[in-house]
Amino acid sequence: MKAKHVFALYGTANVGKSATLKKVFALLTDAYPTAPVQNIHPPGIDITVVIEIDGIFVGIESQGDPNGRLAESIELFKKVKCIIIICATRTRGGTVTTIENLQPEFTLVWHHKTSEPQVNLRARHDDVIAQTIFDQVQNALKA
Repeated sequence: MKAKHVFALYGTANVGKSATLKKVFALLTDAYPTAPVQNIHPPGIDITVVIEIDGIFVGIESQGDPNGRLAESIELFKKVKCIIIICATRTRGGTVTTIENLQPEFTLVWHHKTSEPQVNLRARHDDVIAQTIFDQVQNALKA
């Protein structure tokens, strides 16, 4: 059985967590253009999707706000047997607890998203984090 992973992007409000996770999703759909995608919530500022890559389900939830839909999405991802979950959380509180409670079933990998004062630096920072998460997902898919 494949090891289960959560790749969580944490940060304060309005630092670009959702934008970064949308970039991860774009990298996945570019790398696996025929992979079936199920949109759980209509795409907007945030996304909730499940993508099947070579028989492995990957769940992505970009909304990590307190009192948001993260806990609901995590339960859905577990129900459809996602082996990999990619999500956003805040720096502390309920969203972090929701993810920490997935241990030991899932291995947690945390990434910190900070705000960049200049727009061009923020976009590059988003790209670097998105690429890092994508690479880690690729490695988990191959393991």
